[in-house]
Amino acid sequence: MKVETGKGAESPGAAPMRCMGCGGDSLREVLKVDDAFSLARCANCGLVTTFPPVPAAELDRYYPHSYYGDSNRRFNVFLEGLIPFFRNRRGRAIERF
Repeated sequence: MKVETGKGAESPGAAPMRCMGCGGDSLREVLKVDDAFSLARCANCGLVTTFPPVPAAELDRYYPHSYYGDSNRRFNVFLEGLIPFFRNRRGRAIERF
C-alpha cells in the first residue's frame, strides 16, 4: 500500500511528508501500528519511519517511564557506551553510500 505523501494525504495546505534520509516523497506503508500511525519505508533509500510522525507529547504512550527507568538508560553501562560507536560507524557507512 502506498502512503500518499504528495497527493493530499496530509491536511489541506500541509507540505507533503518527505523522507528524512534522502528527501524522497515515495513512502510505502509496511506495518499498520494502530489507528494513529504506520511504519512506512522510503521507496528511494529504504529508510523506515513513522507516518505521520508521532508527536513528542505522545511518545510516553509507546515508551513508558519503565522503558528507560530513572537513569534514562536502557542497557548496562558498557553497552550504552558502545551505542555512539555503532551510530558513528553506521553514519560513515551511509555517507559512503
